[in-house]
Amino acid sequence: MKYFSYIDHLKLTIADLTNFSPYTLKLVIDTLNKENIKDTTSILNGLEDSKLRSYHITIEKHIWLKELLLSNISELKNHDIKLITTHNEDDFDGFSNFLEPYLQPILPALINQLIAANALKLLLHILGQPYLFCENIKKDVISILKQKLRYADSELKTISAGQSYEHINYIKYYHFYTILNLYEPHFKLPLLKLYDTIIDKKSKFNNNALDPIFRFVTQAQVAFKRSQIDDVTSKLYIDNNAENAITDAYNESSVKVLKSSKSLLKIYALLGLVTVLLIAVLIFIFSLYKNYIHTENTNEPLDSSNSNKTKRTTYDNRIRFYYTLKRRTLKTKSDTTAFNETKLTPFSNPYPKTFNKLSNNSVPSENTKVLIENKSYEDLIIFKMVKGKDQSLYIPKDETTYIDLNPSDSLLFYVGDYFIKSEFSRFKNQVAISEIYNVITTENANSPKPAVITINGTDESTPFYRKVITEKHIETSENLEIQRVSIDNLYRNYYDKYAN
Repeated sequence: MKYFSYIDHLKLTIADLTNFSPYTLKLVIDTLNKENIKDTTSILNGLEDSKLRSYHITIEKHIWLKELLLSNISELKNHDIKLITTHNEDDFDGFSNFLEPYLQPILPALINQLIAANALKLLLHILGQPYLFCENIKKDVISILKQKLRYADSELKTISAGQSYEHINYIKYYHFYTILNLYEPHFKLPLLKLYDTIIDKKSKFNNNALDPIFRFVTQAQVAFKRSQIDDVTSKLYIDNNAENAITDAYNESSVKVLKSSKSLLKIYALLGLVTVLLIAVLIFIFSLYKNYIHTENTNEPLDSSNSNKTKRTTYDNRIRFYYTLKRRTLKTKSDTTAFNETKLTPFSNPYPKTFNKLSNNSVPSENTKVLIENKSYEDLIIFKMVKGKDQSLYIPKDETTYIDLNPSDSLLFYVGDYFIKSEFSRFKNQVAISEIYNVITTENANSPKPAVITINGTDESTPFYRKVITEKHIETSENLEIQRVSIDNLYRNYYDKYAN
């Protein structure tokens, strides 16, 4: 529906609309008949309804809003985008609902044109206006912006050296992410997906800081810091990377090519000579120092504990592994393509190089008292954490086994099909992963039966939630209690420990 301006078409003034009289109504009817204007009934109803008339007055007082409703998008930059309304607070919904049929058809053109023209600040001012958009319009805005994110992600994956990136240039500007922040957390997943693509693309050009695409993705990485993602760990990771990328993104000297190759060779030669001399001096000084230490402290061993550098423990490395496994699981797309699948031996250790085997038995024993039932429809890998000595065990689908489990141990459940061994071995199809669960107790005087943990399938309709094994998918018997611990929170502690 196109907006009909009473002032433009009926030659009325704001004063006429404010103090609408029977005489004015007669003049309007005469004009409608004379000009052969259609939809006379709705026009007259709008004029006779004081509330609808007040909405028209608000529009006419805000030239930018009128230009917007008339699809004069190019004129918006000439106005101060600010909405001042005299409507009662209870009537704000009425005003935004009144605007809905006018805004809905022009919304895609508005957003796409302003993004294409890099008028992101102007778009931010418009979308950030309170009382302008009803819930339906907000949903449309979110849908359009999600399309822009997905489009940028798809295009960036295919761009190679020398190709243009102007059509997705918007991802390198702060204002784009500030716009998305207006509607958080609706963009969390596509934002993280785009960020992963930015990081992947940057790694491919990391050795060539003169490449325009390298510069583009580093600027996008810096701008990404403005996004307000509610995942604390991801936000810390994004912010830290942004700080490290600033030099590559905005250091003009990094994109200047020396004009004279002869001068460049002279500089390299001079630097090489200085480097050789410096190394010689350092070797000489080190030799003197070594002899001095040997003389003064012949019987004093070197104590590595004096180092201020924080060393990663086995536990810390495992937390990093579990967090990476979770991120990759949530990003994995099921693929029917043939893989170099590794056939795992039932009840074996799928990660023999990095994990010990979790003790298990087909019958209960003194050391294997807890029954694990795999009803997840897929193969299952259990990770057990105990004092940093982590263990793993592969359980085929529809199988059960007894494992060694005690209070203070922790468990993580990972299911899927087509296990592949690579730099990061994992399932390739139908994947899902749980958080970490601390074992509180494995005994109960009222339950003489063995403790049982049953892993059920994830059958949610949403692809993302099919990849998450939650508490409702993990059944435990009465004589066993477990407590959920967030992998993201553990990784946040790990990140805080080693980021600096």
